[in-house]
Amino acid sequence: MIAKVRPAIRLRPAPALDPPFDDDAAPQLWDQLPLQLDGAARHRRHAPIPVPRVRSGVPTLPARVTDDSTAPPASALADASMEAKRAARRFLDVCLEIFNGYRPIAHIRGLTGYNATAIVEQMAACLDRADGLRRTHDPGRALSREHRFVILRHLRVCEPRAGVAEGAAALALFGRTWALAFRLERKRGRWHCAAVRLV
Repeated sequence: MIAKVRPAIRLRPAPALDPPFDDDAAPQLWDQLPLQLDGAARHRRHAPIPVPRVRSGVPTLPARVTDDSTAPPASALADASMEAKRAARRFLDVCLEIFNGYRPIAHIRGLTGYNATAIVEQMAACLDRADGLRRTHDPGRALSREHRFVILRHLRVCEPRAGVAEGAAALALFGRTWALAFRLERKRGRWHCAAVRLV
């Protein structure tokens, strides 16, 4: 009797979490009000009309200057994609686990790219700040869960261009708050940390 030989198992890399979105590249303008209710339109209505300049027989119009200097540029209106937000949240969760002693600092190397040493140094500075606050705090007083660990107060993520996410997190410990800014870049289907700054 001849035994059948099973083929070897092939391991294939898992695909990215989500396919790329076509609609995320354009700024999201649909959620803005179509009418300006603040009176800025009334002032612009009476602005002088630009006169075309003629140079070598070709008329050109000067660039129109708007009075509203507080409006963000059109490219800044787009929000970060869900994939970038998830990657930033995963990176920040690993950072919080390192700050609170659940992971060693060496675990951050797997999330970094070419400049792992600089990122580990910044993470060590964060650890020193958290440990310094823990040492100066009165150890005899009972601590609630909120005061025992470094906690996340707020996280903001933006995507200046496709494949690059920048995050700013407000962290707190013992009533002290500081900011951690980081930049993630997507290369070959994975998000890697390119820079971390403690503010």
